[in-house]
Amino acid sequence: MKKRLLLFGLITMMAFILVVVVYLSDKVTHLPGSQLGDSKVVYLGKTSDDGTHSFPRQIIDPIGRKLTLVRPPVAIVSNILAGDEMLSQLVDQDRIRSVTYLADQPSVSNVVGVYGQNIPRSQGTIEEILSHQPDLVIIAAYSNATTVDLLLNTGVPVIRFANFNTLDDVRNNVRTLASALGSEDAADQWLSEIDEKIQAITRRIKGQPKPRVLYYNIDGFTSGAGSLMDETITLAGGRNVIDETGLKGYAKISPEMAIGLQPDVILMNDSSSGGVTPMDQLYENPAWQSVPAVKNKRVYGLHGAWVTSGSPYRVKGIEQVAHLLHPDVFKPQKTPPPDNPKR
Repeated sequence: MKKRLLLFGLITMMAFILVVVVYLSDKVTHLPGSQLGDSKVVYLGKTSDDGTHSFPRQIIDPIGRKLTLVRPPVAIVSNILAGDEMLSQLVDQDRIRSVTYLADQPSVSNVVGVYGQNIPRSQGTIEEILSHQPDLVIIAAYSNATTVDLLLNTGVPVIRFANFNTLDDVRNNVRTLASALGSEDAADQWLSEIDEKIQAITRRIKGQPKPRVLYYNIDGFTSGAGSLMDETITLAGGRNVIDETGLKGYAKISPEMAIGLQPDVILMNDSSSGGVTPMDQLYENPAWQSVPAVKNKRVYGLHGAWVTSGSPYRVKGIEQVAHLLHPDVFKPQKTPPPDNPKR
């Protein structure tokens, strides 16, 4: 009997969600993704002497609606991998209702093994989102447009991130999310640790020559000014050769252009799991043999989760690239022998 009641309740809930989705499909506010911006958080509560803010807080969502959070969200749904990664540092897991299925994929995720199996993994459909009865949903500019349209008309508070092009974008995204969660202290501590790691790299590479670097995927995609990879190369002590072409952001170039740039170092996203790697393909291609990076065996594969992250975990990628560009600076230090004890 109990099983029948449970099954009936589940069917009833799913039917209700379906009705809501169908109802909203005729009432969605259609805006091109390019016209949707970031969500904003406004403090409405009192500010204490130490600068902390109490609830309530107001979220101004991408279509201009103002939704009030009377207390910290406790049913959070992350619909993007960057959200999964940010939440890992900002809140306890008992406040999270679901994360993306990508959280468990080592090739792209920095939080593999962080979330318990009691937290559902989601493909990001509107039905999945609403089934968790969330009080906050995290989305981004690249989230499914139909899902976003429907979600924005449910009245559920939404945090949307429009930009991941620079580390400042990433910092702003973390602070915005933390403001909605009431996790400002955790965000400040995390970002401070990240900044300290970047400053440590800067000190180590000061005065070192800057190799000419090309970030290149085997399909021709690369990164110019206004991208996180461009900033990664710069902070790691290199010069991005794509800047010489005038290309901005993420672009596709021909193999002939890549070869003609004659980079000293080539960085590739290596998500291969055995067999021929992207680096092998360049080393074995006769057309690339005149390139300094190939001649000097300086074509490196990068761990995808670090170099594609849209969260502060990106600093791991900066550290990795700095070690590759300046191996003499970052080579392991020999441990000095212990002092002889006094007799």
